[in-house]
Amino acid sequence: MGRISVLSMKRKIDLKGEYFDVMINLDGQITRCFLRSELGRHELLKKLYDVGTIEDLYAIDDKAILYTA
Repeated sequence: MGRISVLSMKRKIDLKGEYFDVMINLDGQITRCFLRSELGRHELLKKLYDVGTIEDLYAIDDKAILYTA
């Protein structure tokens, strides 16, 4: 799989609660994903910037739900 880097993260709220709109660069292509996690924003942001591969992104939090667009 390709290398990724996080470009931005925005906190949003819907009827299910808080989620994050994350823009990533996946091998030169801009991709958006939506992430629900029980981690705090600061801790989640720190983990996101340590991510190097798509597998790392899915392993951020055992309870996290990740939707990719």
